[in-house]
Formats: sequence, C-alpha cells, structure tokens
Amino acid sequence: MSGNMCTKPGVFTGGRLDVDEKEEKVVDIYVRGESVIVYENPWVEGAPPPNIPATARDRLPDVDTSCKAVTEERDRRESNINQHALQGWLYFNNSLYYFSSARKTWNDSRQDCQSRGADLVIINSREEQEFTGQLKKLTWIGLTDSETEGIWKWVDGTPLTTSYWGPGEPNSDGGRNEDCGEIRFHDRRNSWNDESCGSSNFWICEKPADP
Repeated sequence: MSGNMCTKPGVFTGGRLDVDEKEEKVVDIYVRGESVIVYENPWVEGAPPPNIPATARDRLPDVDTSCKAVTEERDRRESNINQHALQGWLYFNNSLYYFSSARKTWNDSRQDCQSRGADLVIINSREEQEFTGQLKKLTWIGLTDSETEGIWKWVDGTPLTTSYWGPGEPNSDGGRNEDCGEIRFHDRRNSWNDESCGSSNFWICEKPADP
C-alpha cells in the first residue's frame, strides 16, 4: 500500500467511497500487509483490534515516529545545503559543486577538493555535463588515464562509459603526455579535451548533498 503516511488524520487519501451508501456508519480501519480491513463495530480505545494477531499489531508502523524521522532528515539535509551555499557551493541534482576561482595543476586541484571533503567532479549525465560547463573556462574534471594509457577512469576508480570528448579527442596532441581530462570547447556540447596534468586550470569539486 503506497502513499504519504505523514498526513493529517481524518483525510481520506486512497480507495473508493460509495456515494450511494444511505446508512451512515462509524467504522474502524486497519492495515494488514497490503490489505485494508474495515470493521463496522468500533472498538474501545486501548483494546486490541479484533481478529488481528498480536504479532501483526506489533508490526504496524509508528506513524508519529516515522514522520518525525522523515522531517528531521529533511531539515538536516536542507541545513547542510544552506551551510555549503554560504561557502560558495552550488546544489544540483543531489550533489554539491565547488567552482574554483584560481588555477592549479590537476593533482593540486584534486588535493584542494579532498581537503573540502570532496573530489574532482565526475560527470555522469548530459544534464551534469551542461551544468559543469557553465564556468566557461579551462576546467579540470576527475578523469585520467595516468595508470594505463588510453584507459580513462574517474577519480573513484570507475571506468569511463559515457563521454563528451570534443572532435578528435583524446589525442595526446603532438605526442605530449596528456593524461588528465578538462573542459575546453565551451561552444560545443561535447567539450572535453585531454591535457597535460601539469598545466594550470580552474577546477570543479563535487560531493554528495547528504552529509
């Protein structure tokens, strides 16, 4: 049975009401698994509901406790997002992003992200690709083939599956050792380029919005 349990009592949120019913009745409604049980004879408050085993009653959810936990988790998450916003982080699609205002090498950029409890950004979707491209500057992302030439991996060790390389990239231009990924071609949807990790770029950090 689905639906939001954290609603005000007395509000009917599902099922079917027979508008042709002529007799007004007071009933008790219980939930057992996926079933709704209606008793026409109301029971005395504090007494066990009829025909419901004690073990089933013990499994009935404590709605007040559940709603309190949901509310506290929501408030904690919103507070975390707001605190990061004051420090220059942006929220997007359940993640927090920090866009640098200085330039560093790829390794130094990653160290800065890690000092903030984050890592260089991992781009998993077209929406995230468009979001991270808004800086419009040469920007490091968390992509490298430094372990094995030609095998690109993200900083969390996962292999690259969806990519947004620019035309002809990656190419180790001029035979240079270009083992780190950057956002370069801002006028194109596919904007990635491989670059020497020792170059100085801006960078983007990312971490989950949930602390």
